[in-house]
Amino acid sequence: MRVLEILRGKLLIVYSVPEGIVFRRKYPLMLIESRLSDMTLFETAYLGILRFARCITTMLARIKERATDKRVLSFGLRLYT
Repeated sequence: MRVLEILRGKLLIVYSVPEGIVFRRKYPLMLIESRLSDMTLFETAYLGILRFARCITTMLARIKERATDKRVLSFGLRLYT
């Protein structure tokens, strides 16, 4: 995960819900404790990465819920540079 690459080597404690858990709105999914100097430098980067991943998984969960017992195929995100 990119966030772990960014935070590697920093003194921090991460509390997180396990992957695949269904959660409620406004419930914190991850809490990170660290020195302010380590967190503020990378805050925008890791929040952006986590938000993007959450948007994708939320969309796929909604599609799967609406598909009921039908097969759902995903071809991933297509990025062209």
